[in-house]
Amino acid sequence: MSKTTAKSKPKSSKKPPTKTPKKNGRPTKYSDKLADRICQKIAEGYSVRSICKEKDMVSMQTLFRWLRESDKFREQYAHACEERSYAQAEEIIDIADNATNDYMEKLEGDGYIFNSENVQRSRLRIDTRKWLMSKMNPKVYGDKLDMTTNGNDIGVALSARQAEQLLKSQNRPSGILEKLQITALFAEYCIAIDPKYQLEWFHAEIAKELEQGYRRLLAGEDVRLMIFMPPRHGKSDTATQKFPSWVLGKSPNIPIVVSSYSAELASDFGQKTRDIMQSATYTKMFSTRLRADARAKGRWITKQGGGYTAVGVGGALTGRGFKIGIIDDPF
Repeated sequence: MSKTTAKSKPKSSKKPPTKTPKKNGRPTKYSDKLADRICQKIAEGYSVRSICKEKDMVSMQTLFRWLRESDKFREQYAHACEERSYAQAEEIIDIADNATNDYMEKLEGDGYIFNSENVQRSRLRIDTRKWLMSKMNPKVYGDKLDMTTNGNDIGVALSARQAEQLLKSQNRPSGILEKLQITALFAEYCIAIDPKYQLEWFHAEIAKELEQGYRRLLAGEDVRLMIFMPPRHGKSDTATQKFPSWVLGKSPNIPIVVSSYSAELASDFGQKTRDIMQSATYTKMFSTRLRADARAKGRWITKQGGGYTAVGVGGALTGRGFKIGIIDDPF
């Protein structure tokens, strides 16, 4: 009788396949915990872009969706932005006090030279923060408009947007516009003199630079300012028409020359500026008046000796000095 034996199968050296770990994507579902963390970082001074670059954070698209859909998060975000403005104010102090790299060693010879590039960079960092602070927390850091009536304070300090809303309001008391004496910023003057004027952020920047240039001019500085913007964005309306009227309201003895590619266009600018200065609103704001015998649209003179001269390219200016010269569309 034969005996049989069962052979055992050799064990396989292959290991059972392992499951690939599931990758966790960015969170997309709103949670109070994550919202608190985001707003805390914003309040500490971090930008939204830098926060969303972190691996365990939401994407910018998700964050903006939360802002659209959640009233609670939108309000929390607004408060965080206001708090960030205080952190940025502290950053400005640190940037201004930090003189590192303001001077650098000369490549040839001994000694140090002034590093203007570093100083300009610091100035840009400060100006950027100041602009953001004025937008995120206008009640504290925004430009204010002081308004008086008949020399008596009426007890309000308005931002540019609030002034625009006041002047456009259909329910304002009768005659309030004519009683206002604007003593502060050129931007607010633009709104007061023209209720249809739409003050955007770039208009405010232009107005600020023009006003600073005017004050530097009065201090004896040689001021040059160039404005580059697309067509139909209000450059001429702000800088060539309203600005001369504001300057002559404050300094009626200043002579101004405006030049353009054609004498006709320059004269049209002069006519619009003249019409502003003869308006009832303007005459309530300022004491500047035009001479009755010199009111042509391209050439008019104030009673105090200042005035406006329009000239086209190639036109004669011999014998006509000026304190402010404006070139608008010379080509």
